[in-house]
Amino acid sequence: MSKPVGCRDLKKRRLRGGVGGVGVVLVAFFWILGAVANFQGSGETAAQDSSEVYKRVYNGWKWWHVYCYRCHGADALGSTLAPNLSDPSRKITSQEFLYTTRNGAPQKGMPAWNQLLDDNQITDLYTYVRARTERVLPPGRPDEVGANGGPWIPPEGWPTALSLAAVPISPEKALKTTAVPASPAKPLEAMSAPRVYVTNEASGDVTVIDSATDRVLTTIPVGKRPRGIQVSPDGKSVYVALSGSPFAGPDVRKETLVPANKKADGIGVIDPIKNKLIGILSGGSDPEQFVVSRDGTRLYVANEDASSASVVDVASGKVVRAIPVGKEPEGVALSPDGKIVYVTAENSQSVSVIETETNKVRATFKVGPGPRAAAFAPDGSRAYVTSEMGATVSVVDTAQHRVTHTVKLEGNNVRPMGVAVAPDGKRVYVTTGHSGKVLVIDTSTHRVVASFEVGKRPWGIAITPDGKRIYTANGLSDDVSVVDAVTHRVIARIKVGERPWGVAIAP
Repeated sequence: MSKPVGCRDLKKRRLRGGVGGVGVVLVAFFWILGAVANFQGSGETAAQDSSEVYKRVYNGWKWWHVYCYRCHGADALGSTLAPNLSDPSRKITSQEFLYTTRNGAPQKGMPAWNQLLDDNQITDLYTYVRARTERVLPPGRPDEVGANGGPWIPPEGWPTALSLAAVPISPEKALKTTAVPASPAKPLEAMSAPRVYVTNEASGDVTVIDSATDRVLTTIPVGKRPRGIQVSPDGKSVYVALSGSPFAGPDVRKETLVPANKKADGIGVIDPIKNKLIGILSGGSDPEQFVVSRDGTRLYVANEDASSASVVDVASGKVVRAIPVGKEPEGVALSPDGKIVYVTAENSQSVSVIETETNKVRATFKVGPGPRAAAFAPDGSRAYVTSEMGATVSVVDTAQHRVTHTVKLEGNNVRPMGVAVAPDGKRVYVTTGHSGKVLVIDTSTHRVVASFEVGKRPWGIAITPDGKRIYTANGLSDDVSVVDAVTHRVIARIKVGERPWGVAIAP
């Protein structure tokens, strides 16, 4: 995961590489706005319905704090790099705002933003900036700055001269600009806040969450039983494991189940800009969890009903090798250097060690009963494997591929499922299924040092790149919990689809 890109970093990139990508945020654009001081719109529409105005202002605030705030400051208050747009002396018509944002200003180093923002979103941004400029909206979240901490209520009659229609104007009347195509190589660099992707196993879709606001951006239909989910190293693709195998609990007799629909098996590919499923790769039989190689060219997929791990060539979309592993493989983890893949096998109580250079099993070692998931420490020296039926976490020396410590997890109904290691390597977070908790292990002592409740049957878990927030998929409460990693307090519960399963975070 790459760390968030700062304004100075972006300026350096522009000086080195020109203006070919959307990595240059709206700095230049709003300097242009400053030059159009005191320019009022004329002949524009009268006041809009209050609820529609609130919706536009709130959405504009959201987009602002995804794309603009790092340089222009929270609440449009400006910074040393970009002007204060809440200053009443800085105004521009909605038409000019729309035209310039769409087409960019190459002479100022600003790319066209029409690859990331549609006209409605640009209009929302303009409405928010106008509310701040005209001092009708206080600083803060629009849903919290009203009376008694409630939603903001637009003043009666406002806006009096604000067109909410997205109408293009001629170049003669707008700022002199030329469209600059957005670079396909860096579309996500402009997204200052990570996005959280959650698979919903029962509803067959993926929920996309904006981590800046902890609001759902969209829900993407993908196919049957989406479970494992990963983001490509370059951020251009989101992959999701799909399976046509029927739902089956641990006590279900297989002969009572409906036949599997093998045509539904595969690895779905989501375009994170369009938020749309754009293809399905072969993934072997009944894919569940997987990883993406460090160079993004291969996937390593656990095929639960085939006792194998498939190696998928991303370019061709085909399985290029099936590697025999233990019975009912499930969890998959990739070492930080990309040289080793761990595949857990539920019924064999083992982990297979695959060497990515040869795509062969280099070693196999035993862990606790019912291993579910695995995760490596940031330095690659250790790995952590959860064992559902044994209520343990195995600490693995990755140089020797052997278990050095076994952490026993105490409590009622504790069934270790998902696992994530903090970016600094000091803590390991383990979801515990039906106990509804996340347990925290100190990696220096191999002891549980904290626990906190999140929701019903938490399974998937992920941590933001800065290590400040934890997201858990709560399968039986159909929601995602957002946890402050320092206080271990749940700060939000986000409704998603049915039976959320996996979580992945894109920087």
